[in-house]
Amino acid sequence: MPTTPSPTHPKSPLHKGPHETQQMLVLSTAHLRYETSKILDAFTGEMGWGSPIAYGYLVRACTDASRELPDEVRQAALLAQRLGCHYLRYDRDGETYPELPLFEW
Repeated sequence: MPTTPSPTHPKSPLHKGPHETQQMLVLSTAHLRYETSKILDAFTGEMGWGSPIAYGYLVRACTDASRELPDEVRQAALLAQRLGCHYLRYDRDGETYPELPLFEW
């Protein structure tokens, strides 16, 4: 059974030119629990499911059952996937979205 290549694959009808591009959902760090932010802060070097970046975190929008993601990250990753995004960028100045939980730190 043939499969459809990902949008970034050169044979995909959505692929544009020789450069690989990926979309990300930008959202507020208020959509993360404080405890989850500490887990992300601890990732250095090789990326696990996320890593710290300036003013926030970059997280793969992967909900693979083998990944143990915090529930709030899994919910955001599912939203990102529905929007065609490959990554979540949690940013301190990012927007909040009513379909995702909010947490006060």
